[in-house]
Amino acid sequence: MGSKTKTLVAVLLTVTAIYIATLYVDDFDPAMVRGKRVLITGASSGIGEQVTYHFAKMGANLVLTARRENLLKKPWLGTGDNFTRLTTSMDVNFRSFVHLASHALPLLTNSRGHISVVSSTAGVTATPYTAVYTATKYALQGFFGVLRQELALYNSGVSVTLCMVGATRTERAVKSFVGMFGSDWHNTIQPVEPELVALEITKATVTRQYEVYTSTDIPFKIFISLRLLFPNFADKMLKSFSVL
Repeated sequence: MGSKTKTLVAVLLTVTAIYIATLYVDDFDPAMVRGKRVLITGASSGIGEQVTYHFAKMGANLVLTARRENLLKKPWLGTGDNFTRLTTSMDVNFRSFVHLASHALPLLTNSRGHISVVSSTAGVTATPYTAVYTATKYALQGFFGVLRQELALYNSGVSVTLCMVGATRTERAVKSFVGMFGSDWHNTIQPVEPELVALEITKATVTRQYEVYTSTDIPFKIFISLRLLFPNFADKMLKSFSVL
């Protein structure tokens, strides 16, 4: 390995270490939430329900919405049923976000408010058996990433947080894990409790973080960084941990 290559590797490792370290800076103050108006979607269960509890305890004024959806349980096949699933999932997991944000933008601009998008680590790395779900999350990342830039260009004062949620022990997620990995799914995935994920999302929203990876361990965060540099190698690693 030449000296230039060694220097480049050292720089990349240093940047990765600094980035990971910044993820653990906690400047959250519950008083920042008191009296604020907060709209929470998907509030009837899972992470959305827990986010609602956190904001309520902190004294926020809440508007709640919810709509149930079925999690994708099969590998992708170009069947009529799967095309229907694609349409439904895009409506629920992507278009609804766009519509809500678009209608809210005039009010958010007046108040210099904030948009927090609850996405998934599926939006930054492709995983077998999650084609439709992953597509909706990539769409979220793309749309709101561009929207954030445009809002900044116009000095709107409206900021955007992208929350990449990792494996979480919600009822629907566990059903999905069983569908993908069988009854021994817990030997492959160790999800965290939704209360913790919800608190991480709440803090990131209130402090207007650029993006946050919730309920993910350091090895996974390093994996995400490596995937940007070595995508083929990262995909091979995912294959080795997948049930094919």
